[in-house]
This record gives sequence, structure tokens and C-alpha cells, in this order.
Amino acid sequence: MTASIISANLPDSTAEVTEQLAVLCEAGLVRSVPAGRDVHHSLIPTRITEAAAWIIRSAPADDDGTQKGDDRLSLINRSLGGHS
Repeated sequence: MTASIISANLPDSTAEVTEQLAVLCEAGLVRSVPAGRDVHHSLIPTRITEAAAWIIRSAPADDDGTQKGDDRLSLINRSLGGHS
């Protein structure tokens, strides 16, 4: 997906989205592949899942001892094609 397609669904400009994608690419969360005049960006599912798991593990536990966000991690994992 190109930055212009992504920005069409956001309040951010294409330039702002491009900057954000560059940071995500540098972090290893997004893959950017030149294709003629365009650059196509895609998520790297395993890296996104790892980052989400780290964020959730860093969150404080609920009163019952479960980690806050466990359900969100399962949702992210399922949306990226994993199983929970």
C-alpha cells in the first residue's frame, strides 16, 4: 500500500505518513519496497505481534492479576493471521 493510499484514510498528509512509515521501517515493523514511481509499504506481522506483546507485558496487571491488554494482543494476533 502506498503512503498516498494510507493518507487518504487519515487526517495526516502524504508527507507526514511517509515520515511515520520511515520510522516504522527503521524499527523493522514495516517493509518498504520501491515499485516504479511508488513505494509499497506492508506490515511485518511477526514484528508487529512481538512489539504488541512487549507493550502489553510492560503494562501493569489488572486487579485479578491478568495483564491489561491481553484481549487486544489476541485481537492483533488474529488480525495478522495468527491464532490465539
